[in-house]
Amino acid sequence: MESVVDRLHRRMDQFSPAERRIARLVLFTGPAAALGSVSTLSARAGVSAPTVSRFAARLGFPDYASFQAALREEVEARIASPQRQYATARSDGEPLDRARDLFLETVGATFADVSAADFSRATELVCDTRHPLVAFGGRFSGTLAAYLVAHLHELRPRARLLDHDPGERAGVVLDTRRGDVAVVFDYRRYQRDVVELAEQLHERGAVIVLFTDRWLSPVARFAEAVLAADVAGPSPFDSLVPAMALVEALVAATVDRLGPDGEDRVRLFGQLADRVVEGPPEQVNR
Repeated sequence: MESVVDRLHRRMDQFSPAERRIARLVLFTGPAAALGSVSTLSARAGVSAPTVSRFAARLGFPDYASFQAALREEVEARIASPQRQYATARSDGEPLDRARDLFLETVGATFADVSAADFSRATELVCDTRHPLVAFGGRFSGTLAAYLVAHLHELRPRARLLDHDPGERAGVVLDTRRGDVAVVFDYRRYQRDVVELAEQLHERGAVIVLFTDRWLSPVARFAEAVLAADVAGPSPFDSLVPAMALVEALVAATVDRLGPDGEDRVRLFGQLADRVVEGPPEQVNR
């Protein structure tokens, strides 16, 4: 199901200038900006009250109250913890069947909703070998960053995984130059340290590619490309399966875009890796 935030991003070019002011206010300050009265939102956005009503209708809501109700649900969903999700987690049927059905649904929904323009831009940035690339994520999503970088090591130069060491992160921020690329993984209950690091890199001139969920990490407000996945899982815990599918798609697109240069690097990488596995030649005593 498409979230209100998704609708705002997708229809930004269709809005009038006044409607875009409302959309940006909601996106940049959070859904809570629209949870007051029509007059409050119109005053904050600098538009008329009828413009706010038309804005809600353009998004597909019968009235402003319905628009607010949808936003409230999204605010609650964004902060949902595994403990809170125990009450709503599906428990019917066998776990294997439940997981199969859910993953078929969520992966399909993720690919149906992902922005083709954002995916193309993300591919372009990941393949820009003129600039170094760093990737990082949170407690769980960091595994996606590691998986992506493991592939990029073979496909392009200067791809680096950032861990949680403060000194390493500080050094990367200081060394960042305009045009460098940062691939960020951040999902609901968004990690403050991930958001802060992404913001610091952005302020130093890095271009941000964001992998997130449909409610969007705060990093989305300054990201160049946003790839959102459905995180519903067969347990009370969010699932990264659809997000992993998006990473796989990005790797495939990277292979296509880099072409023979990428293929040559993969071949040389394999030869060097094989030598490391085999070990150095035996020493000859003289």
